[in-house]
Amino acid sequence: AYFLEILISEPEEIFEHRKHALSAPKRALPKNRTQHRVDAARRFRDDLEPGLFWTRIGRFAWHWLRLLLWRFAVNTQDSTIHALRMRNSLKAVAVVAFAAFFVWLLWFLVQDKNIPILEPEGLVAQKERNLMYVATLLMLAIVLPVFALTGVIAWRYRAANRRAKYLPNWEHNSVEEAIWWAVPCFIIAILSVLTWHSTHDLDPFRPLPGEAKTIQVVSLNWKWLFIYPDEGIAAVNSITIPIGQPIEFRITADSPMNSFWIPQLGGQIYSMTGMVTKLHLITNTPGTYTGASANISGKGFSGMTFSVHAVAPDAFAAWVASTSANSMLLDESAYDTLAKPSEREPVRYYGKVQSGLFETIVGRFSAGMGSHGH
Repeated sequence: AYFLEILISEPEEIFEHRKHALSAPKRALPKNRTQHRVDAARRFRDDLEPGLFWTRIGRFAWHWLRLLLWRFAVNTQDSTIHALRMRNSLKAVAVVAFAAFFVWLLWFLVQDKNIPILEPEGLVAQKERNLMYVATLLMLAIVLPVFALTGVIAWRYRAANRRAKYLPNWEHNSVEEAIWWAVPCFIIAILSVLTWHSTHDLDPFRPLPGEAKTIQVVSLNWKWLFIYPDEGIAAVNSITIPIGQPIEFRITADSPMNSFWIPQLGGQIYSMTGMVTKLHLITNTPGTYTGASANISGKGFSGMTFSVHAVAPDAFAAWVASTSANSMLLDESAYDTLAKPSEREPVRYYGKVQSGLFETIVGRFSAGMGSHGH
């Protein structure tokens, strides 16, 4: 901020000598310039402190640079106008330098960083990413020309440009009106069609082709419980799924409202007490992905993550057999202990799960509320 302030500030000499600039002979310097240099050097010597050495050096160098630029400006016939142009040029340099720094900072922050939603590993996530790309490009078709024209108009009609035509009574141009109404309407029409189609195509409740495997999900404070009803096993903060097979997540909550999200496989969906929401996902790529809560739910929210292991069908069958051999039982009593608030809960597996436990959890909050399909 300090650098930008001194960069765009007008040199004091412009104020001091502007009224004499037009009448001054060419290449003539102000009479007090020599004394001014001596005073500046004396102030620099007297005020110099060891801790501020490089700061003083920088300010001193910048001061003399501005004096040289001013000397270049007064060596013209119309020094006032050229001084103003020099000041505007400095402002332009400042803006460009700041924009370049911002772009560099943005690049530095994202380089070598994985952005999960831009690296999909599932059919649903790929469609969502493509939709985001198309919508962004369509909107940039308006945004970029608007920003470009803003700069062009500001530069074209600046005070120092005497060639710009001044039209204070301009009111209407049919061609321009047609362009800036027709183009946005056309883009909005395209976005409307895309939105209508994608809303139905990416409906989280819509089953994917093929026989789906059901996994029941319960969001707790501050952990996730995953129940495999067909296999009779369960896991905390870890999911193992077979590749190439659709997965139907049936999601509820035993805590404040939360949001279930696996960025590389698909979008998020809320989990709420007494209700069951659904999310259908699939992946054909083996790997380990990260899931998380996308809704702030208290002090343990930041650690409410889980791992998703996508494995081949044979490896999934072996994992089920290994987990089933675990002697831990998840019944209502064990569940009540698990449901107590805790942070950064370690992964654990249950080899046996009480039949109908998921429905019991939902029923604790839906008694007297009727049936809930979503």
